Amino acid sequence: MPLRFHHSEFDPPPLWLGTKAKAASQGEDKASDTLLRLTKAQVEKLKKKVRNFDDKKLDPPYTSFEVITGHLWKCVCKARHGTVAMESNQQGCPRWLTVETVWSHPFLKPLSFAVKNVRQAVERMSDDYVRSALAYIAQQKDMNSLRYPSHSSVVGTGGPFRGNPNMYIVSWKNFALYDADFGWGKPVHIGPGPINTDGKAFIMDNGNGDGFNVAICLQASQLNALNKLFYEDIEEKLLHSSKL
Repeated sequence: MPLRFHHSEFDPPPLWLGTKAKAASQGEDKASDTLLRLTKAQVEKLKKKVRNFDDKKLDPPYTSFEVITGHLWKCVCKARHGTVAMESNQQGCPRWLTVETVWSHPFLKPLSFAVKNVRQAVERMSDDYVRSALAYIAQQKDMNSLRYPSHSSVVGTGGPFRGNPNMYIVSWKNFALYDADFGWGKPVHIGPGPINTDGKAFIMDNGNGDGFNVAICLQASQLNALNKLFYEDIEEKLLHSSKL
């Protein structure tokens, strides 16, 4: 099958720029993971923030995946204070944006900006695009060049920012994982094992059906900032400014 699209999801990911990547390559700041929990009420607050900035009623409304992904993307941008690239759909079609695009001093761009970009990336995942991606994969002689770990070891060429500048967000939502029963009852919690890929995240339903879990791996020095920002940004008052 001929290729109908340029599949940028298989391109080499962006790198940090600057002078300090050598320290990261020597393990000065190792990656670590954390679990962020969201109630459905908190997700509804995020959706309300997006609706308040929309000029017209969106049909269909933004999904929980879209608003959680947009919110997480913004918070990681702020925690890293650097260039962030995000693959906003687990099957491809990345949307490369710099933190300057998502975060404009002195005001943050509204959450709706990030969420709209997530939706646009998801919408590009048409049947034709997926078939073209499969054709691209079938043409490759070395499958190892397409595996995700090739994106996870990015250190860059230095700078005040260390580690992998990219994000890779996978949705495990709506999988019937909690229906599994191996003879001793349904699971209490399901999630990935330790995540050793800086910038990788999983969005999952929780076991109670009343919220979501976000498992994410970042540089250890960035996790405290992320944990703080993730919840503060949900509760913050809406910013109204002509500069947004």
